Amino acid sequence: MSEQSAIKQEERVLAGLAHGSVLLGPLTNGVGGIVTTLVVWLIQRDKSAYVAFQALQALVYQVVAFFFTGLVTCCWFAVWMLMWVPTMAATHRLTRTYRQRECGSVSPWRSSRSPCG
Repeated sequence: MSEQSAIKQEERVLAGLAHGSVLLGPLTNGVGGIVTTLVVWLIQRDKSAYVAFQALQALVYQVVAFFFTGLVTCCWFAVWMLMWVPTMAATHRLTRTYRQRECGSVSPWRSSRSPCG
């Protein structure tokens, strides 16, 4: 209890700022919170062990969350793109079949207006 009471109000505010800067993430694509926390840590690392530790905790959390979110976004995009590959292949096959029926043959060099080229 004595350790908790030894922490000054200013140190608590700076630690809260470091942790609260995670709310800047959605507004700044994740970078604003990381920069804010990094600045708090750089300024306070020699002045206050409590604030430096809290800022470092927040910094590690925000960096890990930033990269994890990026990884999940990339995986989601890859899955989304892979969903369209069968659709594009089926569309190509249907178009080719239609052109074969209508024109008798399929030429890779055709005009965009006429189905028979």
